[in-house]
Amino acid sequence: KKKKKTNGTVMDDVKPLPSYLVQRYHGWKATGYSENKAWYRHLATEGQHPRAMVISCCDSRVNAISIFGADQGEFFIHRNIANLVPPYRPDGDYHGTSAAVEYAVDVL
Repeated sequence: KKKKKTNGTVMDDVKPLPSYLVQRYHGWKATGYSENKAWYRHLATEGQHPRAMVISCCDSRVNAISIFGADQGEFFIHRNIANLVPPYRPDGDYHGTSAAVEYAVDVL
């Protein structure tokens, strides 16, 4: 494999998306996006103002938006293993779930 230097690091060449994902994207853009351009523009210009935060499992079979019948932008979703919320630890380390909760409370 050919290697590239980027910002002083070496990484493998990026592989293209699988064709089925590209096709699905083009299908969504032609239907879902084009039918809701004003809503997506509103979300982009007005920022996030979700009604609730959902901590959901990252299991590919679970989709919180579908389960609750929500619209795009209605939930701030954090996905992790088994939708667990570990205890808070003020130790200065990185904690994904607590960081997401903090962001939702402080910013959103």
